[in-house]
Amino acid sequence: QGYVKRMKALAKKFDRFMEHVLDEHNARREKEKQNWMAKDMVDVLLELADDPTLEVKLERIGVKAFSQDLIAGGTESSAVTVEWAMSELLKQPHIIAKAVEELDAVIGKERWVQEKRSEER
Repeated sequence: QGYVKRMKALAKKFDRFMEHVLDEHNARREKEKQNWMAKDMVDVLLELADDPTLEVKLERIGVKAFSQDLIAGGTESSAVTVEWAMSELLKQPHIIAKAVEELDAVIGKERWVQEKRSEER
């Protein structure tokens, strides 16, 4: 039905687009040298990719993947984003425990979260 062929063609277009974005960011960083400061998430990711002290090396393909996730994430509804976040939390019980601990400290036990309380912090 041609789905795979179209998917591969689209993946190549996304890759070319992301390469262009990364090349532009690297060119700006090279041009500004000492005065360069990270201005967005792509800059931060590229800076991390160049950090030799990281335990786990962030490769260029990882920078492209993270950047693409950020773009795609902005196109989803908040309900889908919350559903994704909850499914990720369910896989990480220690993170849920940490979140509950923080909510208990900020909001208090046995109380409903209200917007005005969350802004106090």
